[in-house]
Amino acid sequence: MTALTTIILAVVLLFQSESSAQSYSFRGELNEQSVDKIIEDLRAGQYATIAISSEGGRDADAVRLGRFIHRNGIGVEAVGYCLSACALYILPASTNTIVQPDTVVAFHVSTASTYIAAELNPDLRDHIPVSLLEVYESVTSYYEEVGIDLALLRHSLIAHDILCVGYTDEFGSGAYVNVSREWWIPARQYLNQLGYNLSGSWLEPAAFLEILEAVNDERSTVVVDGTHEQFEQLWTAQEHIAECTQFYD
Repeated sequence: MTALTTIILAVVLLFQSESSAQSYSFRGELNEQSVDKIIEDLRAGQYATIAISSEGGRDADAVRLGRFIHRNGIGVEAVGYCLSACALYILPASTNTIVQPDTVVAFHVSTASTYIAAELNPDLRDHIPVSLLEVYESVTSYYEEVGIDLALLRHSLIAHDILCVGYTDEFGSGAYVNVSREWWIPARQYLNQLGYNLSGSWLEPAAFLEILEAVNDERSTVVVDGTHEQFEQLWTAQEHIAECTQFYD
């Protein structure tokens, strides 16, 4: 977890609200164990809504929970913070997703987007690890099921200002990207245009930037108020992505 993420979680937890009796509450990382427990509890309790505060987690586990939420008609409430895999896979799982006041919703570059970046490198596209392809196929299948435009995966690379793509044994997928922007906070209108069903509150850019002032991070955060058409124009100009020579954590 980066220093930036730690600050975000510390600040937004001050604004967490209590859930109703019919709502299941979860706070934490989305991994195999936590998702197993959430699904078990949701089945047993017949909850109508899940109120989630999460810094994200593994793509495969978040997708698995998203599918369960979607197929069982469970509502989603984002409370305090919904970052990375939470924003990518849990928020779009429901046709009734409410973002509570003072909640930070922010995106990282996903493993599925990393696959797309590798495809744009002529030296790497023929050597993409099978594990990376499997994640990409799982995510695209899930997005098609819940009605999310796959353009989100491409646009994420543009919004984060991708610098290069490379491979290393340090990650399960074997791939990584270097970006100049750590976080992306899209406009809610843009996300709804791509298939999200978000209502409720939406943190103003100025409020999020106040949180960032306490963090000394070399990578900047970007708030993008773009449309699908604008992102597509930028993507069309992205002819290739260079191969990384070094991983920057």
